[in-house]
Amino acid sequence: MIYEFSGTVLSFLNLYNIVPAVALLPWIGWSFLRSIESRSWKRLLLFGLLLVLQVIAFEPLLFLCVVFLLAALALIHMLQSDNRGTDGNRPPNCAIEKTESLVIESLSH
Repeated sequence: MIYEFSGTVLSFLNLYNIVPAVALLPWIGWSFLRSIESRSWKRLLLFGLLLVLQVIAFEPLLFLCVVFLLAALALIHMLQSDNRGTDGNRPPNCAIEKTESLVIESLSH
């Protein structure tokens, strides 16, 4: 809540699409991490809903920020994973593949 009411966000109040798009960034990151950690349909639905709200806001620059945020979170999740497979190069359940499937699934609906 502090992030949504910070000075940076409040300075863009005349740009109506930017305010909800910026306010959704931490929530999208949080719901993405929760949907990766558990395979619950509720969490996947929440992530998809927040991602659809981001697309509806139609702010292309912030949508790219979301794409980079999700890629960075997936990379961090993959690097912190204990289950890295036998060769150590690629985990069996790669977080990047999960990211791609979650994004494609949420955008296709």
